[in-house]
Amino acid sequence: MTRRAIAIYTLPLIAFFVLNALTPVWWDDFIMACRFDVWYEPHSTLAASFSDVWNSTVNMYCTWHGRSVVDFLNFLFMSIQAKTVFNICNTAVYGLFVFLMCFHITGTFRPLFPWLFLTLHPLLWMLIPAWGQNLLWLTGSINYLWTGTLILLFLIPFRRRMDDSAYAMSVPLSILWLFAGIVAGWTMENSASGVFALLACYFVWNKFVLRNPVRLFEALGAIGFLSGFFMLVTARPHLFRGFYTLLLNFMQVNERLMKSSGLLVLCILALSFYILRVLKRSLPRPAPFFFFAAVGAAYSMILSDHFPARSWFMPQVFFLLSLLCLLFPVRGQIPKKSAIALFALLWAAFVPWFLLGAKSVAAGYLFTEAREEYVLEQRNLGVRDIAVKTPVPAVFAQSGLWNGKDVLPLPRTPHEDSEFVAHNSAWAAWYGLKSVRGIPGDAPEEGRAVRDVWNWVAQSGGRPSWRALLQRIYDDW
Repeated sequence: MTRRAIAIYTLPLIAFFVLNALTPVWWDDFIMACRFDVWYEPHSTLAASFSDVWNSTVNMYCTWHGRSVVDFLNFLFMSIQAKTVFNICNTAVYGLFVFLMCFHITGTFRPLFPWLFLTLHPLLWMLIPAWGQNLLWLTGSINYLWTGTLILLFLIPFRRRMDDSAYAMSVPLSILWLFAGIVAGWTMENSASGVFALLACYFVWNKFVLRNPVRLFEALGAIGFLSGFFMLVTARPHLFRGFYTLLLNFMQVNERLMKSSGLLVLCILALSFYILRVLKRSLPRPAPFFFFAAVGAAYSMILSDHFPARSWFMPQVFFLLSLLCLLFPVRGQIPKKSAIALFALLWAAFVPWFLLGAKSVAAGYLFTEAREEYVLEQRNLGVRDIAVKTPVPAVFAQSGLWNGKDVLPLPRTPHEDSEFVAHNSAWAAWYGLKSVRGIPGDAPEEGRAVRDVWNWVAQSGGRPSWRALLQRIYDDW
């Protein structure tokens, strides 16, 4: 591998690792660090053993939701209490996820198509509505990035058979795919629903249209997936919330679809028309399957109570895969100069956006570090009931601290009281405190903290200590 190729594959991952290292633990991470019994109860003791991790996973399944695969990983990483381990693992999973996207677009692992690898990073950055929550935040990335990786791994042999009807796996690997299916089905509700839609279309097409026999890996993989999916969705009570609620949810999902994926859908339809009518070719087979997966993942959310931006991760990924599966076989129709110009335009739009997002990540790190320094100082002075400033700012969705719950102020409603008990007690347990409450107020300006650090670095002598700098950042908050 040439130096250029090494740089293409490693530099984006190094940048991702730095952003991940600057993203602190927060929000639900603190609950996942505790021995868990019930969500809306005080969390007072950190998980200290594998037994705590296992029992907490079981309790989460019995009392909250069925995402046992991701819950186990969340409890496990938070029990280590060393986020560097997670940062390394998360960077590796992110790299694997992008490579798997490349495979599902091209249908092969070789050649690697470096230009495609370089194209996917800015596309994901700009098209994922909650990039930071999905890829940097510990709990969020395990819920979405890691489950998306497991799903794309599970779909590898199905993708290969889309191109080659004679493809088959060995018996040992086919048996292994039973367990891969269980894991893929037991991940996230809307992501797994998208895979359910994809598999349904896949089997109908192969069995009733192409008349292909069902391979052993297909049968065992589907059985495993349905088993895991059943365990996932049956853990939540009151899945069906009434027709009126479903109608309202349907309208909200349509709104989110147009807002987050409307451009992708229009591009998919336009390119499909071009291939069918102008080029007189059939559509690349994987593209419709990924499109149906995206639609299934999106509209399964009508069963949900709310539609946070982070839940749009896999629908957006499936739509992007569908579009690029259409584009890849006809890339030769694009003049080379036009392709280079489009690639340059993509990166010209991405670079300033990346710098702004990276600034937001760095600012969130500085404010969190400044507040943590204050908390540890107070704790060392014997203070166990602490009030801290909140919220930590995050202007851009590329920050893992964007649009989430921080330390909560004193509650005013029963719902706020339950949230206060759950999150603040876990936060206090993490820092070894008796209690903590938030001091409400406006979020501080991100740029001020970054400028303070920049000026501190630029000073050749006489600059204050790092601790004093953090104290100034907290005082100016």
